[in-house]
Amino acid sequence: MCRVDGVSEHTATLIKLVPEICRAALREATPSGECYDSLNKIGKLLLRYYIGVSVETVYLVLLDNGYHLLDIVKVGEGSVNRVRFETRKLIEYALRPNVSMVVLAHNHPNGRATPSADDIATTAEVANLFRSVNVEFLEHLLVAGDRYEPLLSKTEGVFWQRGRTKAFYER
Repeated sequence: MCRVDGVSEHTATLIKLVPEICRAALREATPSGECYDSLNKIGKLLLRYYIGVSVETVYLVLLDNGYHLLDIVKVGEGSVNRVRFETRKLIEYALRPNVSMVVLAHNHPNGRATPSADDIATTAEVANLFRSVNVEFLEHLLVAGDRYEPLLSKTEGVFWQRGRTKAFYER
């Protein structure tokens, strides 16, 4: 970008920061304590976190037992087609005071909302992990562009839990 006439290194840096500044502004506009009792509400909230993100990134949404937002934490950042994260971090965040439910989200920067075999396997592994510490895993969302797809409800061998009612998916 610095090769363009009139664009200095400082200007190029500022332009590169615009997507992160927009994401930060949108995150700040999210009131803590807001009720996120449906997949639709959580999905729309998470879309804000992925604006302009060009690498796979994982977030964990922390909710209390009334579906009130406690926090959204970034737990991993990778490359254009892969992300790794420590499952220990997931448990540490999930065991924070007042957390009783969580939603995991990751993106596909290529814009395709089709889960990979690894995405499905990770969903099952994480579901079992949260079950082992008695934290409700409401959903694993795959965000691609301006769309999101639930993965947990489509993963075989994962038992239905009390927080994921039919109404959670329909509101």
